[in-house]
Amino acid sequence: MFAFIKGLAPLQGLEERQLKLSGMEAADCHLITNRASHSGNDSYLYHSQDVLACFDGILANADRLIDSYATQGIKDLLDKVLVDQDTSLVPHFYGQFTCTSYHSSGKGIFFGNQIGSGKLYYWHQEQKLVVSSSLAMVVAILRHNGIKCSLDEVGVRMMMAHGFTSVDYTTIAGIKHLQAGKMLFWDNGKLSVREYYNSFPEQSPDGLHKAVYTMNQLFREAAEHIHRCDLRHGKRHFAFLSGGMDSRMSVYTALDVGFEDLSVLNYSQSGYRDHKIARKIAKMNGLNFYFYPLDGGRYLLDAHEAIYYNDGQIAYHGAAQMHAALKDRDLSDYGVVMSGQMGDFSMGYFLVKPGHEKPGVRCIGTLPHDDPELGEIMAQIASRYPNQEFYTIDNHSFNAGINGDLVCYQKSHSLSPFGYPPFFSYCLSIDPKLKYRHQLYFKWVNTYQKQAAKLPWEKTGLPPRLGHKVIGKAMFVRRVREKLGLMGILRIKSMHPFDQWLKDDPDLAQSLDSLLKNSDTYGVIAASNLAKLFAENISSPDFSIRMSAYTASHSLNKMLGGDEPWIPERFTGGF
Repeated sequence: MFAFIKGLAPLQGLEERQLKLSGMEAADCHLITNRASHSGNDSYLYHSQDVLACFDGILANADRLIDSYATQGIKDLLDKVLVDQDTSLVPHFYGQFTCTSYHSSGKGIFFGNQIGSGKLYYWHQEQKLVVSSSLAMVVAILRHNGIKCSLDEVGVRMMMAHGFTSVDYTTIAGIKHLQAGKMLFWDNGKLSVREYYNSFPEQSPDGLHKAVYTMNQLFREAAEHIHRCDLRHGKRHFAFLSGGMDSRMSVYTALDVGFEDLSVLNYSQSGYRDHKIARKIAKMNGLNFYFYPLDGGRYLLDAHEAIYYNDGQIAYHGAAQMHAALKDRDLSDYGVVMSGQMGDFSMGYFLVKPGHEKPGVRCIGTLPHDDPELGEIMAQIASRYPNQEFYTIDNHSFNAGINGDLVCYQKSHSLSPFGYPPFFSYCLSIDPKLKYRHQLYFKWVNTYQKQAAKLPWEKTGLPPRLGHKVIGKAMFVRRVREKLGLMGILRIKSMHPFDQWLKDDPDLAQSLDSLLKNSDTYGVIAASNLAKLFAENISSPDFSIRMSAYTASHSLNKMLGGDEPWIPERFTGGF
């Protein structure tokens, strides 16, 4: 974590919170960083008379970049960015990271990674600037300096309608989110945002067989980077494993490129298909298998902890189960937490027909809720994109789909081979008709991971070796059953059956209802124009709508309520 401050006073009492303050008094700027809590990272603080800079996170492909740029090591490599401000290297970085570099000449650069799992937030006014990997920290610094902060009505509407904020909006007025693949430039009071990585290329002419081959090569390359990164830090290997396809492909490919002594974690309802398939994969491949049961859903009562890892910008329940599974787990012996994040998104998840559609507000969120007053704004945002898939990925995937990575960021660093920029961009360039209804995905699995293709897929209970046409019919049946479950006609089994838990456990339902309805502690939303909308949403019969409203309300009251600025308690990385 870091917070860069120019033209404002830094927070007090940082030492007792294990936070360090560095400064360049002549340039009137300071940098707050946290103490090291996990040794398996590449975080680096550079402080001289003329430069105040840091790289916070993990750079998985450091070995390749060191060779490519003929540098003496990772610090020498990072100095090209931190000290020389050479931004040409940044598009080639692969990792979970944020970075800042400020020179006494008055020039600064700030950026996160290409897929949004390294978050940055910023506030600017004349010669004053605050940039941090924590939205809550930006708010705390502003409040410490007597600058009034308030909620952003559009950002809060986005949270309550979609379960996340879109483009550069946040739930706090005047504070923006730096979008994935973009870089913030400061030049003596002038602030600009420029794109350094474009994840949305022109369509590739590659056919099915060439596409599958190229994908597999790039995916293996990503896994090799993660493998070498763990070895470089002297760490053991750790990954998530479910009954789905994404984490399965990550684990099988990891084993192909040389991962040894691999530990995997599954979280699910005990005995559910997800649990059984993951356990079988682990046993077949000699993996160290760990399981966290979600039985009963009591972990939902920890909803207030969401602000620690996503600043209340993504609905809590989206990654609540991962947070519960990791909260008390010691990861100090392990390196990168490998996942299957971004898998579905890269493989055509948002395609509803075998071709691209014009962008619209449909499918931007996961909630069955519409906010007419937000519709016009979302239509304007959608018009910036060439098609629906790119619009949804840039907002849903890069802003919310990385929620699991943010959970892991509390203790370690998380990477998915699917989020490897060359792999992800290539997948988006593939003809959509090849990706439609998992055709490309299953061709890839059946060609290069035949054992994985023989095992059932959690979504259907059928193995991918049956092909996309058979699986497609099974997916249709699944959707029908899900609708019958929502109507109360069928009792549906799943990894986390929220509604069923609440129905089976009246005490859980009552406790959660009390937690949600009392979330506007300081009346932050009650005093706004959104009071009526919030009251409707927090009482909605739809679980997801209620949780999204709660996440917005709780985080806003934490950041904006009370007499003293609230400083977040949990950060990872360190210098």
